[in-house]
Amino acid sequence: MPAAAQAPSAEWEEAEDEEDASSDEPDDLETALPPEVLEVLVPSSVESVLHGAFTHLARLAWEHIGLVPSARTGKIHADFAVARRAIDAAQVIADQLRSTAPAEVSRDMESTLTDLKVNLVKQERRQTADS
Repeated sequence: MPAAAQAPSAEWEEAEDEEDASSDEPDDLETALPPEVLEVLVPSSVESVLHGAFTHLARLAWEHIGLVPSARTGKIHADFAVARRAIDAAQVIADQLRSTAPAEVSRDMESTLTDLKVNLVKQERRQTADS
């Protein structure tokens, strides 16, 4: 019989049983990190994932407006079309979270979006005036 088709050995079954028994114990991350840090690293809800995506998109928008250095290159570079797409996507996420997010989080997201939109328009006008 081919190796892949052989029945599992007793040792293999014992190892599986040990893994199953240890799955009830907390993971090292659960005991080593504060809950708020753990939530960022290993989100436990759709809302957490969406909020993380919102934060990432806002950061990308700031970079592409040309007001914050790129996290990857450390250089300032403006690409207003990319900034606008990032803002639009962040807006969709904020709209999705509005009904479930705490009021303070919703206000912060709306404030961030307003700041991004205002700064994008300012930078576009500045570039047009400089041309």
